Amino acid sequence: MILREKPLFLAPPSVTGSATDLINTLVGGLSPEDRRLFDGLSHHSEPDAKGERLALAKFQTNAIAAGSQVGIFPRTARMNHGCSSAFNTMYSWREEEQILGRPISNVVIEGSANSPRLLP
Repeated sequence: MILREKPLFLAPPSVTGSATDLINTLVGGLSPEDRRLFDGLSHHSEPDAKGERLALAKFQTNAIAAGSQVGIFPRTARMNHGCSSAFNTMYSWREEEQILGRPISNVVIEGSANSPRLLP
């Protein structure tokens, strides 16, 4: 596993009320450090979003499936900003641990053309 990340928060995949209100409530409950991480995320789903719509735009851009819910994983969001058909890395939700995991998908052999230079 190259990365194990707990979500900043989890949300249901659909709501009957206001999605904007739900996400603003969840974001409002974050610690100052987690709020800083959330605020640093990009938002392409609604590029001109401001005010109350901004948190929802960031959620829509960065949310990742986590079992029966969707979550915000800021480190994973920075590693992978493609739609479902354009993922450049794999991940898996581990329900029992409530974490998103990034497994190692390729083994790099030292000395191969694609291996990084290893420092002593």
